[in-house]
Amino acid sequence: MNGLLLLAGGAALALTFATVRAAAPAADKAVFEARFTPLRATVLDPGGSFRVSEIYPKLEAVEQVARRIGADSPERARVLDLMSLVRFKQEDFEGTVRLGDACLALDSVDAIPPAERILLIHRVATSAEHLHRHAIAEARYRAVLALDADAHGRLLDDAQRLGVQERIGYVLHEAGRPADALAANRAMLAQAERLFGADDDRLTTVLVNIAQNSYLLGRLDESEAALRRALAIARKAGDDDVADDALFQLGVLAFERGDIDDARRRMRERTQAAANAQDDERLARAKADAAELERRIAKR
Repeated sequence: MNGLLLLAGGAALALTFATVRAAAPAADKAVFEARFTPLRATVLDPGGSFRVSEIYPKLEAVEQVARRIGADSPERARVLDLMSLVRFKQEDFEGTVRLGDACLALDSVDAIPPAERILLIHRVATSAEHLHRHAIAEARYRAVLALDADAHGRLLDDAQRLGVQERIGYVLHEAGRPADALAANRAMLAQAERLFGADDDRLTTVLVNIAQNSYLLGRLDESEAALRRALAIARKAGDDDVADDALFQLGVLAFERGDIDDARRRMRERTQAAANAQDDERLARAKADAAELERRIAKR
């Protein structure tokens, strides 16, 4: 009889402990929501402002509550996401990458809606790019496109999608991978042409990038063709900055190929365009570059 009573008492005691354990996370979840919700509203308020020195310690305390709920809990994913955003707003790119990667490594990251998760991934990619961590930036930018594809293209518009592709090409170029950068930029150009047409001024940036990639690979004819096309589009659109850049690069390319007459002609075109526009700053840059060309010619 005593044994049975002890067994019954032990079972009751075990049940009590289990009830306490179950109640604790439920209480922590209530505390989490009560503290997290107003902090999130403050950070996301487009017209508001906050002091990082005040709000960040509160977020760290909320993250400890989330840890009590579970190290891989949806609550912890949500607070890490918000903490990374605060760091990003402060231009603390190291902190943004650290917190963002910690969030993305959680199985519970799917608790963050795709429309918000894509912003988190892009934030990490942008921060990694600022830190010259090109491999991380490339991987995260590609993850942005993959998440958008999983959502059947509902998370990004065409311009945003092309913008992400442009960043991929850029980080590949900066990582010293011109062949990969060229492939990425050519794919982007083909898509941009389908969306906007062959003469749209939104093509000039990728054309200049293709020219740079081709130059590094020793494909000088392809580089020149891309620059000529960028110049024609820029002139038609009245984009003086792109036109000046294309003329300068065409002049440098001609010089390196030994075509001194064409190099000088490109610099004269650039100088004359600046003079016609009566833009003193632009004219000063053009004259300085033309003078530098002459110095280099004299040293040949």
